Amino acid sequence: MKLNPRNTKYATGVLYILFAGLFLPGCSQTSAPETNQIAQAQNGNPAPQPSGAVQGENPSPQMVQPPSGLVTTGQFEQPPVVDIGQLLSPEMQSGPGFQVGQQVATNGAMHFTIGKGLNDDRYIYRYEANKGFTKLCACPDLTGSYLSFDGENLYLSQWYEQRILKLDEKGNIVRNIDIGAEICGHVFADGAIYVLRGTENVPRPSYAAGRPTAARFKSGAKPGDEQWWIARVNPREEEPEVVDVAKVPFAARSLTFDGKTFWSNHRAANETVCFSLPS
Repeated sequence: MKLNPRNTKYATGVLYILFAGLFLPGCSQTSAPETNQIAQAQNGNPAPQPSGAVQGENPSPQMVQPPSGLVTTGQFEQPPVVDIGQLLSPEMQSGPGFQVGQQVATNGAMHFTIGKGLNDDRYIYRYEANKGFTKLCACPDLTGSYLSFDGENLYLSQWYEQRILKLDEKGNIVRNIDIGAEICGHVFADGAIYVLRGTENVPRPSYAAGRPTAARFKSGAKPGDEQWWIARVNPREEEPEVVDVAKVPFAARSLTFDGKTFWSNHRAANETVCFSLPS
């Protein structure tokens, strides 16, 4: 059984991804022949690396988010360039530095993570067009990266803690889902959580909490060679099983779903890749 990749690759920058509806669902085709972007986890063989991509001059893409209003033309729409200083309040930009993380649409609003200060302490902010920015909460242990939304609750992943946390409207933890590996993206699709799990395969930073990454995620790879799988989790189960669906043959960052297809970033190649999973 084969996956259903689309040979569609768009170079893009992190500000493009964060602050615009980047993609219209359904991947527009390029003239290059199809290549297998993702290999099935059943055989563990990586697919050929993406080729023939349009190259860009923007920073390596970290986050990706589809538009909230879905259309069906299957075309790519170039988003506007946004000056981050015009979006964030002076308080949010204060201190020795800050980092804007992934945003997720949440019933007419937008939530996203911001890292502030020399320690990159992480916070979750909310934005509404008629109310502006408000700080929801500090991330648990001041760490957190990717967000997803089930229609009622935010879910925050913690990379080295290897877990996804379900949060209430005030940012309190109401559930802890163990993923069993490092996490570089997750999204809700058809009632399930799809998560990118595996390892960056580099020495853990001194601040990293949580248990060491299981050896099987590093098996067969040289130090520094990232290995990632896309896995499915049923959040309705009391103790959800994490089931690997496919192996991702590139250094993925972030995961989103447009109602039909998945999107992820091939960070090192400065590309965004569209694909579908086997039925």
